[in-house]
Amino acid sequence: MKSHFARMIAYNEWANNRVLDKLDQHPDQTESVGKLAHIALAEKVWLCRLEGNQQKMDIFQNLTPDEIRNLLEEVNPKWQLALNLAEQTGFSSLLDYQSVKGDPFSNTLSDVFTHVLNHGTYHRAQVATLLRQQNIEPVGTDFITFARMFPG
Repeated sequence: MKSHFARMIAYNEWANNRVLDKLDQHPDQTESVGKLAHIALAEKVWLCRLEGNQQKMDIFQNLTPDEIRNLLEEVNPKWQLALNLAEQTGFSSLLDYQSVKGDPFSNTLSDVFTHVLNHGTYHRAQVATLLRQQNIEPVGTDFITFARMFPG
């Protein structure tokens, strides 16, 4: 399971960076930039939860592309550490946490990793749609594109 999530984490980082590079060329696309900021901020919140820190954070705040890049550079290496911890404690171990609204929840670590990775995919697809609506060709972020570039 660890190797699967490690590959998906690498894919997530690759896809986020591709979209960010595209948005660097179109900083006027504020709604798209906002979606990518939300991905990065949500990843930070989940990492804090995994570290046992119930930090409150506005996951919908506006960030510049440079601020998003800095945040991703901060969180990306921490996913490997979180993955190592999940392997030690077991992917079926429960994480108790509070939602951004303060509601208590408990989910397995494997479900948390799956959620974070799917969350990014969902919002990157929204960015692609928003760019197409502005007649801007989005970058490909399909997993199979990553797999062809980085056979695993």
